[in-house]
Amino acid sequence: MTKRIFLIRHGETLSNKSDPARGLTPKGISQVENAAKRIRKFVTPKTAILCGNTNRTIQTARLLSNSLNIPILKHKPLLQIKGFSEFSQNKTNPIQSFINLSKSEMLPTGTETIIQILNRFEKGVSPRLKEHDCLIVVGHGGMLDIVIRFHHWFKNIYHKNWLKYSQFKCTTIKSVR
Repeated sequence: MTKRIFLIRHGETLSNKSDPARGLTPKGISQVENAAKRIRKFVTPKTAILCGNTNRTIQTARLLSNSLNIPILKHKPLLQIKGFSEFSQNKTNPIQSFINLSKSEMLPTGTETIIQILNRFEKGVSPRLKEHDCLIVVGHGGMLDIVIRFHHWFKNIYHKNWLKYSQFKCTTIKSVR
């Protein structure tokens, strides 16, 4: 059976990155509402949302859930890169800095590798795909960027730049391990 996966970045937040509990701005709320309109045609009775455990991903998931009338599965801390905050110092392209250091095996201690990220993502998503036809995964830009660029489920999806707020990518897969 064919399954569909949407990866969506949370809506716009306040610019104060030092506040991990920051919520969505009014613009961020509007962005999520617009994304829900574009996703609606793909929603089936067996669609669910999986989101990270930060305030901004939970807010995004709740807006999607209310708009699309679909359930949110447990909030999982699997949608952020452990140790990624060090790379946000490079405002030009933090994800490319992470990828370069990961490939050269020069990541700071405690920071996940690309392989660890992909394994954790698949381990968290695969069981839910066995129960649902469509899964909307709400997460953070860096994590989703790594998944889109390197996970085999997304190998045929064009992706050049970091996902903008509430931007999403979608793929279909035929089987789940």
